[in-house]
Order: sequence, then C-alpha cells, then structure tokens
Amino acid sequence: MKLITWGFWLAVFLAALLLLLLALDYPPILRVIARNLKYELSHPMGNAPHRLTLPLGHENDIYCGWVGHSTWIIEFEGVRLITDPVFSDRVALMRRRVASAINPENIDSLDGVLVTHAHVDHLDPKSLRQLPAGTPLLLPEGDDPLVAGIPLSLAPMRGYGTHRLKDVTVTAFASPHIGRRHSLSTPRETLLYLLQKNGRSIAFFGDTAFAPALAEAVRSACPGGVDAAFIPIAGYAPEAFHREHATPEEALQMALAMGARTIIPMHYETFILSQEPVDEPLRRLLAAAEEAGVSDRIRQTAVGGVLRLTGGQ
Repeated sequence: MKLITWGFWLAVFLAALLLLLLALDYPPILRVIARNLKYELSHPMGNAPHRLTLPLGHENDIYCGWVGHSTWIIEFEGVRLITDPVFSDRVALMRRRVASAINPENIDSLDGVLVTHAHVDHLDPKSLRQLPAGTPLLLPEGDDPLVAGIPLSLAPMRGYGTHRLKDVTVTAFASPHIGRRHSLSTPRETLLYLLQKNGRSIAFFGDTAFAPALAEAVRSACPGGVDAAFIPIAGYAPEAFHREHATPEEALQMALAMGARTIIPMHYETFILSQEPVDEPLRRLLAAAEEAGVSDRIRQTAVGGVLRLTGGQ
C-alpha cells in the first residue's frame, strides 16, 4: 500500500512538472486547449467543402489541392508532391474543425513528401504511414527518430541544402521558428522549401516569424521572383505566439519581397491553435492586400479546392 501511495504521488508530481514546463514554454497554451474543448463540445467536425480526386489536372501546368491546414497536394508539371501531410482528426488535444479533403488510401502514387518541421500539426507519423511506401521524405535534419519505422525513403535536409525529386529541384531555407516536438525536446530547424522546374518556382513556407532576410534569400535564388508563395497566416495571437508566427500583414510582406506573383494563404481554418478569431487571419490578409494594391495576387480556396497555376503567372 505504501508503494502504491508513493507511486501515485510521484505520478502527480511528474504530471505537475510536465504542465509547468509546458506552461513556461508557451504560457497561453492552456487557454488554447480550453478554447478547443469548448468548441468541440458545441460544434461537430465539418465536412470539407470539396473533395480532392487525383490527378488534380494535366501535366502541362501546376495544380495545387488544399487538403487542409498546411497539407497540400502539388502536381508540378507531372511531379506529385504532398506537404506536411496530416489526415488525422486530431493533433494532440486539438480536433479538426474541417475534415481532411482526401482519404490517404486514395493517394495511389507520390514523388515526394515535404515536411517543414516537427510540430504535431505538421509532422504526423500516423499520416505518414498511410502514404505510398518508398516515397522520398524530406524533413529537417535531426527529426529522423520521429519517423523511425515508417516505410518512406528519408532525405534529411538543412538550410541551403538541395535535393532532386524527379526533375524538381528542392532547396531548403531555415525559418525563424523553433521546430522542436515539445518543450523538452531538442530544437530543430523549420524549413521553407523552394521548388524549381523548367524556369517555374514555388516557395512553400513552414511556420515562420517575420523574417525579411528569409525573403531576401529566396529572392536571391529566384531573382525574377517566384511564381507562387504558400504563406501561413494564423497562429500569431497572443504576443507570445507572434514571436514565432508572422501576422497576415507580415506574411504578405515576405511574399511580396520574394517577388511572388501568386500568393496562397494556408495554416488557417482547419485547427484552432491560437487565440485570434478563426475568421480574422484571412480578413486581415485580404485587407492588407487591398491596401497594398495587390489583391489580384491573392488566390484563396476552401478546403478541398484546387488552384491552377498557368505558365503566365
């Protein structure tokens, strides 16, 4: 009985210590969890407004289908990639607001998987296991243990490293965002991936703080500007989160600095991971684009929607 009592109090102490460490890392996280629980009790998970079917389009253009959050299927002139694949209904304690727009079993072939960093809403081992075996998996160097045993072909990346996926050249740039799995794990890089083929280019952000130097580095690699930039626009409230997540206005500024002719917002609507109103990030982005006179560059879509990037963009 005495051993059981000591074991019980040890468990309580460890749980309290873990909560304290979590709170010290991100003090508002407990309020975000409470917000999620309140939302879940009053709202069922919604269906994706549209469902994705493959292929998204023909091989002469670039097609991008939004699975939700930071998960996109990108068909780059016949090369099919997926970014930060998360199909699960829940990441940690956070349930999706909107279901995934595709069942992973319907993804019959892939040429590459791009994971930007280790946070649970970007790297989901359960989802990775559901992808076609043997597909190359690009992820930050040092995050390999998180995907141990998953039958994908690992290609660890670091800032300014390059990798070829068929005839698409992928260059990684480090973003100012701590990519560790949790508060006790070692910090790793968060990556922006620049995809290039046949003179066309896409910049795909991971999470990032406002980083003019990052935009300048991408512009140096693509002096003529990029055809499209996928930008995260949520997760900036409260200020403790803003230190690692750009506001919609800051994300727009970075996209414009790298010469993006098309700007595609993401990382909003699917999960509640911060404290700003769910509909605020897109409203602020559209208002900032109108003020800057670049509204025609913004291409947003509902979850499950497909965007076509023609050669003239």
